[in-house]
Amino acid sequence: MNKKVIVMGHSYGGFVIQQYLSKFNNNNADKFIITSSRLNMSLEMATNTKNLKPGRFKEDGKTLIPFDQLEGDDKKFFEETVEKRPIEIILAGYRTKERFTKSIKTSTLENLLYVYALNNEQTGRLCDDELNFLKERKAQIFEISDDKEDGHGAPFYSPHSEKIVEFMKR
Repeated sequence: MNKKVIVMGHSYGGFVIQQYLSKFNNNNADKFIITSSRLNMSLEMATNTKNLKPGRFKEDGKTLIPFDQLEGDDKKFFEETVEKRPIEIILAGYRTKERFTKSIKTSTLENLLYVYALNNEQTGRLCDDELNFLKERKAQIFEISDDKEDGHGAPFYSPHSEKIVEFMKR
């Protein structure tokens, strides 16, 4: 029985996979799955994160709420995260600054499934440039509508997780 090599990354893990793709292409695994990540994170968000001022996006997945404008539980969560894991936050800022639509050179990404939610408040939704990049390279794109409070974790819930498993089995 032939074993398939499937590489999957969620959120920051998606950025790691994209950096791998930019350096080594997509020939070393049968399938790549990226969920709740971005090819081109907002530069403002990446810079703020690098400077220990991570923010989040509004429910539209487009509008950035800077660290200084966060309130309530959001503010508390990010303050605690920065305090507990400053090095990780700084590294995330540097990693998310890369423009993967420029650095990934492979002409086809047919073995990639890219899953994103329209209302992702942590990484934001994919923009037109990112979607066009994926479509031009024949990646499979799975868009999740606004069906959860914050779509960042939506790929892990039914029925979305079943669609990811279907891709794995093909």
